[in-house]
Amino acid sequence: MPATARPVLRAALSDVAACSLLFSGRPLRPYQAETARALARAALSGRGETLTVMMARQMGKNELLFKSLY
Repeated sequence: MPATARPVLRAALSDVAACSLLFSGRPLRPYQAETARALARAALSGRGETLTVMMARQMGKNELLFKSLY
């Protein structure tokens, strides 16, 4: 891996919204990024939390889920 790519990759891997942009080419919307970060924090905490995401129709729930799990 080129040395110039390392900082970009490190930044992308430290934030789910940045990772989404890097790998899909499309940014998450601000409300999606906020939710994705909460999901990532919960998953990484290891506390076994159950989260429910509620959004109105056509707000990108499937896209958010896919990009959060991807």
